[in-house]
Amino acid sequence: ILPHGRAAQGRESAASVGVARGQSSAGCQREIARARRLLEAGSNDQAIAILRGVLREEPESGDAHLLLGSALAMVPERSEALKELQRAVELQPAFALAHFSLGTVQARFGDPEAAQQSFEKALQLDPGFAEAHVSLAMILGQKKELAAAREHLAQSISIYGNAPPAAQSHYLLAQILLE
Repeated sequence: ILPHGRAAQGRESAASVGVARGQSSAGCQREIARARRLLEAGSNDQAIAILRGVLREEPESGDAHLLLGSALAMVPERSEALKELQRAVELQPAFALAHFSLGTVQARFGDPEAAQQSFEKALQLDPGFAEAHVSLAMILGQKKELAAAREHLAQSISIYGNAPPAAQSHYLLAQILLE
């Protein structure tokens, strides 16, 4: 759910610099960073426990809601994931990554209309968010809105340049062109 590569690094730093509402104290930011490392290492249960502890101390932490929602989407408590990501969007409405993560879970849960709206909002906030272009293109492709899907894939290719994720965009674009 969380994007990878240099695009993700920039978006993560946006969370720590962003709007005051939804931000966390330095101590909670350290715990959030620790939980992120645990998630990357595959220790979801430990990360979830840490994030729930952060939210007990700072229930308005958009960063913690965002990461907890993303973590919960990977384990059986998926229904809770949507709630956490919606809360992250409420707390940090100008944070494109929150909208993208919500859209990813909405798409996974079979709500393509809501996912499309979330991806569009992420792109309104950050037009250079390549992964949001790819995700939106996939939704549009499923809806047979092929011209719009092509446009978003072309945007992602121009953003990725020669980076490895561009190969996925090229592949998806080729599939749409063959239809």
